[in-house]
Amino acid sequence: MFRDRIMFPVRDEVGHAVAFLGRAGPGSANGVPKYINSPDTAIYTKGRLLFGVAEQQERLDARWVPVLVEGPADVLAVWLSYSRSGRSGAVALAPCGTALTDTQAAILRELPGAGRGVVAAFDGDPAGRKAVDRAWQLLRQQRMPGPLRAAEFSAGADPADLLRRPDGRAQLRAALQRRAVPMLDAVVDHRLARLVNRHPRLLEDIGGRCAAVRALVPLLFEATSPDEAVRVGRRIVAHTGTGVDTVVIAALEHVEDAIRHVPPGTDASAGPETA
Repeated sequence: MFRDRIMFPVRDEVGHAVAFLGRAGPGSANGVPKYINSPDTAIYTKGRLLFGVAEQQERLDARWVPVLVEGPADVLAVWLSYSRSGRSGAVALAPCGTALTDTQAAILRELPGAGRGVVAAFDGDPAGRKAVDRAWQLLRQQRMPGPLRAAEFSAGADPADLLRRPDGRAQLRAALQRRAVPMLDAVVDHRLARLVNRHPRLLEDIGGRCAAVRALVPLLFEATSPDEAVRVGRRIVAHTGTGVDTVVIAALEHVEDAIRHVPPGTDASAGPETA
């Protein structure tokens, strides 16, 4: 099962090894999964643990900012990018080669550094962008105590790739902290990029631009504060080349549509997302 893979032990919250993660080595054939897990057992369920928690308790207890990455190699890359003598920084954790789960999001919420924010730092490819979008949905539902941000990497790159570049440690630290963007902004960009990828000429006429606005406007109602909603609205205006009035009209239509579909007996004062 794990032939020709780099092996990492997966530990439970008290440090006992309960499973393994295998990463495909350099030169692996196309189509080979990057990571594979041990199967679920009586002592291991992959969606209930985050790789790196047991190994990095000192940094977690020191309230370092939690960073979500794809796998153990990225965890190690972030570890190496900070000096052992550093008093603060980012500490990477990985969802064990699977999509982030509600249980893993709840673990993140309880970490001492969560009040300083959580950063999603997945690969710069379509799968990585989908992982950021899923992280946003789960983490905002957990009502995280700090801001949610996303680190952006070039196409096909990840934290482990960045570390190997000249001055890679400094570049990785900057990507995770100084250059990280609000996670909802990244989600808006990802949704628009998927739309344009499916319809390359979408933004070339007013009809297409208005359709893009209607597709993006629901994200306004996922904002965690009025200021964030305003920022997202401005981002939609800038990216679609439409006016503020177009976004406002689309937002009102979204609210009206949500109200029409509220089941009888539901609290009509709930927002579109809740309704």
